[in-house]
Amino acid sequence: MKKRSAEFTEIEHETIWLTTYNVNNKRPLLVDFSDWFNFPDQPAIVVIGLQEMDMSAEALLLQEMASRSEPWEQVFAQYLNKKGKYHHVTTKQLCGILLCVYIREDCKPYCSGGTDAICPTGIMGIMGNKGGVAARLSLHESSFCFITSHFNAFQNNVERRNQDFQDIHKGLLFNLSPTSPPIGLKEHDNLYWLGDLNYRIDLEDLVVRAKIKEQKYDELYENDQLRVQRAASKVFNGWMEGPINFAPTYKYDSGCDEYDTSEKHRIPAWTDRILYKSTDSKLLSYGRHELTLSDHRPVSALFNVVIKKVIPHKKEKVLRELAKQLEDIINNGKPEPVLSTTSCHFPELIQYGKEATFTISIENVGKVGAEWEFKAKNEEMIVSKPWLSMYPMKGWIESGDKADVEFTILVDKNTAPGVCAFREKLRDLVVLHFKYGPDFFVDVVAKYQKTCLGNSIVTLCKHPHPVRRNTPISTASLAVPKELWRMLDWLSKNALSTPALFKSPVSEKTIELIQEALDTGKDFPNPSQESVNAMLRALQRFLKHLMEPVIPYSCFFDVLNNSENYYSAKKVIEKLPPQHANVCTCISLKLILAGL
Repeated sequence: MKKRSAEFTEIEHETIWLTTYNVNNKRPLLVDFSDWFNFPDQPAIVVIGLQEMDMSAEALLLQEMASRSEPWEQVFAQYLNKKGKYHHVTTKQLCGILLCVYIREDCKPYCSGGTDAICPTGIMGIMGNKGGVAARLSLHESSFCFITSHFNAFQNNVERRNQDFQDIHKGLLFNLSPTSPPIGLKEHDNLYWLGDLNYRIDLEDLVVRAKIKEQKYDELYENDQLRVQRAASKVFNGWMEGPINFAPTYKYDSGCDEYDTSEKHRIPAWTDRILYKSTDSKLLSYGRHELTLSDHRPVSALFNVVIKKVIPHKKEKVLRELAKQLEDIINNGKPEPVLSTTSCHFPELIQYGKEATFTISIENVGKVGAEWEFKAKNEEMIVSKPWLSMYPMKGWIESGDKADVEFTILVDKNTAPGVCAFREKLRDLVVLHFKYGPDFFVDVVAKYQKTCLGNSIVTLCKHPHPVRRNTPISTASLAVPKELWRMLDWLSKNALSTPALFKSPVSEKTIELIQEALDTGKDFPNPSQESVNAMLRALQRFLKHLMEPVIPYSCFFDVLNNSENYYSAKKVIEKLPPQHANVCTCISLKLILAGL
């Protein structure tokens, strides 16, 4: 039906309005938001994304459970009601990141599939101070997905911001039903990404401020980090952004129109952005709004979008034709699919956190169309193992046509529990089922490069040697993982005399050299400003990708309630699993020695 949708749909045009605002933990009290909500007409969909809406300790740990969103939602309802009647579709919060979606009242009967998802990328990869929130819906036959996010800060953290995009893009999954696999972002007709992306301008502060006064925004844009990274195909591949004809939106002194006058004197930048990926969207306007509540300025975009609307009698006609075609299949023949191969053997070594894809081709050499899908094997509930995904999961191939199917392997924090800690081979057998036709069993095989990432503290403590050495598990257990001890010991000897910790640029190659040393037992790089900062990044990555955090989820409340009292906190630590408690103590002592 989807392939023939053009035969039973007609095109209508609507507008949608999106806005993003980093509110810097401010409350919407006694503020006039008229300039912000000054959009024309009555858009069919309104999407509002906030960042740093709630930066309390409770929100950091509890993510969705603690919320200060209600005053903001009241403001949104108040100003939207001045425009017309709007229905609230969904609100989703991840710590300080908030996404609210509204639809015009007359569109409500044709709106369906409203679901949401979150992906934290903050401290240790579990806290929501950074990350992304998404919501999806369908209007008639057109699907929409909206993402708001907050990427890592600081001028030199370009690669971290690029990685935030990749993590959120992969990590946002929507569960539409208990019986079907989740869908990702690419399954939607229209994608929109709004938020504090934190990309900066690579020019001196005085130069940037002078060009802002002269309104030479095109010269500033040439040095915009996001523009440079997109041009190099390192982030937001295939996405579009409107022309930037407005002043940088960050960083202001709160309550006035002066750029940062503090000692830090941060360079003004376009941190707040809206990008889109859609062939059915036309950008009508893109600009900023003059609110002085925060140290940012809100940004908004107005789009004209194509809405595909069903024509009932034409849909009935297509359904009858498809039913007749299925009847012909049953009475006159069966589909005759041919696969390019049923041995999906990945040639490259699978590395933790990096996707690898193998493509097979399906050709229908029969006289009738072929409907296919991947199905769970007998007595199993899942179609494939967690580290394996297929795209598309189902489809239709006309007689004489071909279709490609991508098999993707990704071992990361989410899928590592399905991989034995030190396994060298990945293998799965998936069933490709053809309706009224044969089943094919596709053998998926790959070699996995063993790593300490993605394992539990207890598992790592049972391996006294580097993971890539073929040594048996020890009956005795280490007090803390050797990888953690090596990094902390190195930092305690070299970090104290190193300036600009956490602020100096770090190449991914240096971090990978450190990871290689952890997994093989090789020596770390020689001490330098870059290697010390790279070691800190490697330590963050190691902790972020533990199967369970150092402070287990079950202990979060105790830690939060006792964090301000030394003796109470000490008792909480003593209640942790022994090796988790050892890790807490070790990290504290070693980082104190390192001057951190």
